[in-house]
Amino acid sequence: MAGCCAFCGAQVDPTAAPGSLPGTIVCHVCGREIDAPGQGPTTAPPPSSPLAAPATGPSGPGPCQGPAPAWEGQGPLWRRLARTTSQMLFHPGQTLATPPPPGYAGPLGYGLILGTFGMAMQGLWGRLQGEALWASTAGLWLLALAPLVVLAALFVGAWILHFGLWMVGGDRRGLAATFRYCAYSQASGVFYLLPLIGPLLGGAWSLVILLVGLARAHDIAKRQVFSALLVIMCLLGALAGVVVAGLSALKLGQMTGPRF
Repeated sequence: MAGCCAFCGAQVDPTAAPGSLPGTIVCHVCGREIDAPGQGPTTAPPPSSPLAAPATGPSGPGPCQGPAPAWEGQGPLWRRLARTTSQMLFHPGQTLATPPPPGYAGPLGYGLILGTFGMAMQGLWGRLQGEALWASTAGLWLLALAPLVVLAALFVGAWILHFGLWMVGGDRRGLAATFRYCAYSQASGVFYLLPLIGPLLGGAWSLVILLVGLARAHDIAKRQVFSALLVIMCLLGALAGVVVAGLSALKLGQMTGPRF
């Protein structure tokens, strides 16, 4: 009989690795010792007070909310990194259904590592294929400053996405929930290991993670997230059109010269 981890909400199996105390097992997600399913606590409960009010409601733990990202648990860095990447690629909605920890540090660390990796692989393949940007000095500087570029992209992207959610009335859990999914959506950076089709697969799966994850994170329908993404694309397209029109008018004015 499977049970739930009291710390991260992951489903655990009674055949998992035993803990240091009798009747306990080790959660495979967060690495903490928990009571084995079907067994009571290893210590005796405190004596009940005669004035204590009787407990109401159903007894026992509620249903599992789904495993939390292994990155937010304990264990070796590379094991947590690989486990979280697998969780986000195959179960993005269930993985981040648990309440987020306070702050931005946890998701930010994961997003920086995977985002920088994806950018580095993109630059490597672009340089091998002779692309003008990555073969130039500007491309080398871009690779050297990749962590800063990814850091700025994560925060700016989260703010833009949250603004789109606000436009459609879907910003129910705050900016931290949006940023969490933006950071963990960098798991799609592993697709950049593949030349040519890697960026296409990575970009497409990143959108899938955001579509499924943001709907779960803010407890809204997927169509609202899709509407938010559509609003953002329209606004960015309109802004790009204004910039292109302004540059074209400026260039035309320089070609014609002043008139007296």
